[in-house]
Amino acid sequence: MKLPILNAQQTYSETVDSFAGLNRSDKIGRGELHDMKNLTSDCAPLLSTRRARGKVLGLPKEGYIGSKLLAGDSLCYTFDNLLIINRFPSYIGESPSDLMAVFDLGLSGDSGTFLVAMGSYILIFPDRKYVNTADYSDRGAIEYEKTIHSAVFTPCDSSGNAYENVTVSAEAPQNPQTGALWLDTSGETHIMKIWSENTGSWSEIVTSYVKISVSASIMPGLNAGDTVKISGITDSRLSSINGYFEITAVGENFFIIPALIENAVSPFTAPFEVSRKMPDFDFVFECGNRLWACRFGENQEGKQVNEIYASKLGDFKNWNSFAGISSDSYAVSLGSEGVFTGAVNYLGYPTFFRENYIHKIYGSTPSQFQLRTVNAAGVQSGCGDSIADVAGTLFYKSRTAVCAYDGSAPSPISQKLGDAIKCSSAVGAALGKKYYISMKYSGEPAALYVYDSARGVWHLEDNTDVLSFASVQGELFYVEQGDRRTVRTVCGSGETDTEMFEWMAETGLIGAETHLKTYISALAVRMSLEPEGRVMVFIQYDSSGVWEHAASITSSDLRCFSFPIHPRRCDHLRLKLVGKGKAKIFSLTSTLTRGSEF
Repeated sequence: MKLPILNAQQTYSETVDSFAGLNRSDKIGRGELHDMKNLTSDCAPLLSTRRARGKVLGLPKEGYIGSKLLAGDSLCYTFDNLLIINRFPSYIGESPSDLMAVFDLGLSGDSGTFLVAMGSYILIFPDRKYVNTADYSDRGAIEYEKTIHSAVFTPCDSSGNAYENVTVSAEAPQNPQTGALWLDTSGETHIMKIWSENTGSWSEIVTSYVKISVSASIMPGLNAGDTVKISGITDSRLSSINGYFEITAVGENFFIIPALIENAVSPFTAPFEVSRKMPDFDFVFECGNRLWACRFGENQEGKQVNEIYASKLGDFKNWNSFAGISSDSYAVSLGSEGVFTGAVNYLGYPTFFRENYIHKIYGSTPSQFQLRTVNAAGVQSGCGDSIADVAGTLFYKSRTAVCAYDGSAPSPISQKLGDAIKCSSAVGAALGKKYYISMKYSGEPAALYVYDSARGVWHLEDNTDVLSFASVQGELFYVEQGDRRTVRTVCGSGETDTEMFEWMAETGLIGAETHLKTYISALAVRMSLEPEGRVMVFIQYDSSGVWEHAASITSSDLRCFSFPIHPRRCDHLRLKLVGKGKAKIFSLTSTLTRGSEF
């Protein structure tokens, strides 16, 4: 009797020792993961758990509300009515007074409080207050507004000396002497003139002045060079003083403006209001030693506007200085529709976003400023805080993707995240060449993703719902929505967390591309775990949706180990590792066996 000749089973191995991050699309490459938690590319090409985080205790007083963070040379934030300037935020212990400054500025404690840096100044919104970090005594309000019930308006020269012996007429005075003054009323606009014997003629005084004196102190708050709005004057003889004027000099109870009292040279007494206001805005930031802002909607006067503004050069208090010089303020109206969704200083250019437009201002002075508008994927509404500059490339969340923008056209980089990019709000930040973005969709937990721009890979950390980030001194600080009293750190500076956190790695389909009659006979994972760390392995067979426990191990010391897994025969499978404690995965090896022909 002849027996059939059976072919020996053939086995071969496939090893993945280079891991490439998250990919939630239908087809993923070798080394990519379908899902993960708390993993990072720090040890690439190995797969490893993220670093332990830390915390910096601010003011843990119950009921205090923390603001968004601001990073410059120091870490700045507010707690309720207080401003905190922390010069060494990673310092552990009781901070010395020279490292941390605390100011009671009487802030409102608004839950939407945020800070903007301009030079050595910290600006606080929506309170519209400021502090000079180089001179803490220099602090106060950005805006000024006061009602004066009785003031004396006196025509004067630039030094504040009242005009005397002025002739008011349509015709020139006869036999004038040098220095004689004549208010010429012959035309529609009255002109102050002075007689010069050298020329034998009347010369126009190019600029006339009015000294406004009050009984109470108007200081502090007003400064020479401020452009103020004077209003509320009903006396017709002073009607020309209703409007905007630049203060040329200021004292304890007076200030001088370039103006002319029509048909009069003697002092007048009248009530008035004086104000210096910043326009309402949707977003505000510093660029080119100016504060830039944008507004779509009603302004302070109840008018509908669609505008971009810039403050006076080096002066965040003044927004209405239009003297025709290089330090002027700036304003421009836009024709494109839609609300502003974000704004940033990018490569030295003021850049503004709508969902479908990117606006950029070119030029160095108001007379040279040019607005360029590009129809492109801008920042999604509600995601203005997602904008971050990573090594010269701007990253942000658009309506359909996370985008990278280099100044030409934005490119999507989130194709491998699938539907995970669906969100209603997002907060982003840069740390080195990594982009951190915490995205949240209404009614669902937040998700903190990290994009390694050098390797082009995504990793998912956890469900941290970030209120704001700030990168300073090589560390990334953040405040969570649910705990605004604690400033935390991504890299573990400050008081490092000691509790082990859970991590997870889920592969794509293994064996789906093997030949007919080939099956997975064994799996081997080589990895390291910290002492007391543990890991459990689960397998899902043939896309059943059911995860079955396959193996588990607890480490007693810091060592590398490999444990084999013997799955049952199937067409394909997924592998999931769930662990606690620091871990590194060096390789995943699949042993495939080609079965008999019979």
